[in-house]
Amino acid sequence: MVTAANVTDRDAAKELLFRVALMHPEIAIVWADSAYAEKLVTWAETYLRPPRPSVRRRTE
Repeated sequence: MVTAANVTDRDAAKELLFRVALMHPEIAIVWADSAYAEKLVTWAETYLRPPRPSVRRRTE
């Protein structure tokens, strides 16, 4: 992915991860340099993590 010079790597990573998630939903783990920690990780957990299915116990 090519971006303008004024786009930070961290911001470009959001767009890249979003595109990858759409094209390859089977990808479950992404490794990144520590410079991407905190804000990018929080963003990814918020926007890219699929919702967990709710499982209810059957009552019979």
